[in-house]
Amino acid sequence: PITVAQVTQHPGKTLKFPIESSHGGFIVHMEGCASYGKEAKEATILKNAVHVLADASNDTENYITVSTPNADDGSDTKYLVCVGEKIQEPWCKKLVANGAIIAQTEDEARAIASNVEKYAKSGLDGGSFSPFGTAK
Repeated sequence: PITVAQVTQHPGKTLKFPIESSHGGFIVHMEGCASYGKEAKEATILKNAVHVLADASNDTENYITVSTPNADDGSDTKYLVCVGEKIQEPWCKKLVANGAIIAQTEDEARAIASNVEKYAKSGLDGGSFSPFGTAK
């Protein structure tokens, strides 16, 4: 099972989003300014920045803390929280020029990256990492 939540958070607020100890996930920052996690050293303002959630099984609190600073213009912060039960399989993350590839092995990630590059050069669908397609 997975949970995806789109959150709009007012300035100057702190949210503790619950995460089961058997779950992992990530946060996608969409707009505004926020600090993700209690160990955050600086606030995120970069649109579409992805924050991988720490291993909750090592955390006795079982939540992620999201804090928003007071905004001079009163604008809200928006982000997606995506969490789900861990599948207990190995994985590899490969960064490429236009995104990231997640696969079970480095060889599999390289093969996928090669196909994405080939599709992008030929203009075929599948040559983009955009989760909602591309603007036309």
